[in-house]
This record gives sequence, structure tokens and C-alpha cells, in this order.
Amino acid sequence: MGERSLATSLRGMKYLSDTWLEAATHALAGASSPESSLRVGYDITDAPDGIGPYTLVIGPHTISFESGMAETSATLRLTYDLAVQIARGHTSAQRAFLDGTIQLGGDITALLGSASPLAEIDDRLAALRAQTEFPPDTELSV
Repeated sequence: MGERSLATSLRGMKYLSDTWLEAATHALAGASSPESSLRVGYDITDAPDGIGPYTLVIGPHTISFESGMAETSATLRLTYDLAVQIARGHTSAQRAFLDGTIQLGGDITALLGSASPLAEIDDRLAALRAQTEFPPDTELSV
């Protein structure tokens, strides 16, 4: 399926649904990744039906998303509303951490050492976000 057909077929997919995670993995094909590996688990609370925890897998030689949280190196716990606000650019993960609205666990040093791949992931997902169905804007409850 061509890029345009894929984008058209995915229009309106729910943010962080399994379909969205698959599309995000597709969007990350060819992204540079470190030789070492890191698995970051995202525990999303207060999420709508069909949205659960997921894992971002970085390296070696690939970057992808998986449903569920298994064998993670580091974990982030945040509400679905906060995840949406970060994805929309209304706040940053760094700001949320400083405000205490994201809880980190596991190997935080490894997570901090992956700043470059994380920035590339954000850039590569920009086009996907334009095709994503987000809930209506609400005030961020922190």
C-alpha cells in the first residue's frame, strides 16, 4: 500500500489505539537507532476503552511500538489526557516531569541517554499526528 493510501486508510484513528501504534511503527521505518537497546513502557491511566499500556522499543537497528508492557528498561506513568496534551504540543514531557505529572521508573539514565532517538521519533510522527483522532480539547488536569 502506498504512503498516500496508508494515510487515507488511517485517517481518524484513535490516539494510542493498536491501529495507531502499528501506523507509528510504520512511520518510524528507517529511523536511526542506537546499537544498544532500550524498552520504554508507557502506563497510560484513565484511558478510553481500547487504549492500554504500550512499549516503545528503541534499537538495535529498529524503532517500534508494541501493545502492553513487557521487559521494559524504563517506565513512564501518565494519564491519557496528559499524553494527548504532549502529543498535541500543549506541554512537553520534560515540563510534565518537572511538574510531577509523569512518574518515571526503572533505568532513568538509559532513558536520558536516548534523547536523540526520542527527538527523531517525535519528528517522524508529526505527519501521523495530523491523521490522528484526539479527544476534544480539555483543560489539563494535573
